[in-house]
Amino acid sequence: MDAKSIAVLEFPKIIERLADLCGSPGAQALARDLTPSANVDEVRRRLAATAEARSLARLKPHFHMGQAPDIANSLLAASRGAVLTASDILEVAILLRTARHTRNQIAPLSRELQQLARVAQRISDFSALIREIEATIDERGEIPDNASPALAEARDRVRTVQERLERQLERTLRHAVSEGVAQESLITERDGRYVIPIKAEQRGSMPSVVHDVSASGATLFVEPLAVVELGNRLREARREEQREVERILRTLCQSIGDETGAIRAAIRCLSQIELAGPKNSIPLCQPRMTASTGWATKTPTSSFIPQGTRCSPGMSSPFPPRSRPTHAAS
Repeated sequence: MDAKSIAVLEFPKIIERLADLCGSPGAQALARDLTPSANVDEVRRRLAATAEARSLARLKPHFHMGQAPDIANSLLAASRGAVLTASDILEVAILLRTARHTRNQIAPLSRELQQLARVAQRISDFSALIREIEATIDERGEIPDNASPALAEARDRVRTVQERLERQLERTLRHAVSEGVAQESLITERDGRYVIPIKAEQRGSMPSVVHDVSASGATLFVEPLAVVELGNRLREARREEQREVERILRTLCQSIGDETGAIRAAIRCLSQIELAGPKNSIPLCQPRMTASTGWATKTPTSSFIPQGTRCSPGMSSPFPPRSRPTHAAS
């Protein structure tokens, strides 16, 4: 079909509407790449896939792929050795669970859904990678203490030192308030150090390290020298915790990087399966192919036909066919 005919039939508008009905970037890209075909076998294949999507809704009424996250950038980063955040890795897990669910639901239906099942069967089994991620990142995108023995030990050390530090600061603060050195019973943080507010004119009454000053200059936020050593130990304990968290994330990213090719292939399969569904939402006419000619023979029923377009008698598509391939006749 020539460009003028495509423009007159407002085919780009149809394609754009189809793309808007797709949830994932992959399916949207496939929709926008669609072009009319004069190949009877190709037309039959496309119509069959669309019909199978209707059958899937009947066979699996509760099946829904959902809107999987776009993880293209995360896959690229992982393949290059970058360390992803826990939330980025969680999105990868969501995509993998979607792929596994789709494969498990559609792949066994090879008799009823030949094309869609064939696509679903190409999706790899990511169960091992899913288990690895789920064992180290929870549904909130956080890394729990039991992600590794070293992390549990590091966090236990952080809690122990922090409790000792807070108790010592509370005693110091109560004394400072009673002596009129501190203005209020408040413990806060400045640059990762626990501090208490004291009056600027009382600076010499408490040996301490000044970490901040209020806008008015009347209040100093100081770390009493009595807790400086505990503060140092807390900071080191937190660094150990962070190093272990980074090690865990790096290990997961290496596993994701190793599966990048298979994950990208799975995304392409998911996109193909997803695209088959929205096609049923904007049928130009009821599609039916005849065995003798390969051309549809039912009259149009859809309201979504470009303005001014008419289907020819005996055809179910407003797109005029080009010269029919000789192999279409039987």
